[in-house]
Amino acid sequence: MAGGPNAAAMLCTQCLGKANRIAEGLEDDYYQCERCGNRFGVDWRRGKPAAPLWPPTEPDRKLAQALLDARSREKPP
Repeated sequence: MAGGPNAAAMLCTQCLGKANRIAEGLEDDYYQCERCGNRFGVDWRRGKPAAPLWPPTEPDRKLAQALLDARSREKPP
């Protein structure tokens, strides 16, 4: 478990739904979203999270939404 028990679930990088860990590596974990099915990996070489990532705190949710909004504005039509 690269991310440890606090990284068992986290925000989806596409829809901000709950993404559960589906595979564990030595330095990275892989997740799949319950809502949209998105699969993605997270590299934990910089360290495990100190607190559970799910449910997200309100500041974390707002930051993730702002990042998604910025990313969607950058995509060409």
